Amino acid sequence: MAKELYKITILDEDKEYTTLYATSVVQADILGFIEISGIEFPSKSDIILTAGEDKAHNLFKDTKRILIAGNYVLRIEELKDDIKEVEKQKSTLTLLQNSLKEDKAKQVKIK
Repeated sequence: MAKELYKITILDEDKEYTTLYATSVVQADILGFIEISGIEFPSKSDIILTAGEDKAHNLFKDTKRILIAGNYVLRIEELKDDIKEVEKQKSTLTLLQNSLKEDKAKQVKIK
């Protein structure tokens, strides 16, 4: 059986949405906090695709466990095994769309 994977959307200190993927999300011993551990990032062969994922990687790359105030946690989703692959594909599509928008903007400026 594959391990559970959670997609957690949080609001960070800059009031921006950040997405984390983790294998464990539980109520912390400290009242009002959520404990997130087993934080996972794309492997080195994958591309970090969104600004939120890149920021999360930079903030939490050396983190074993984090406690986040419950009011900053916007959504917790438990992903199905087949959804994990869909998430990767969706992120790849987002990267391609952003790249095409940037190329189009450059072409408009040149003309």
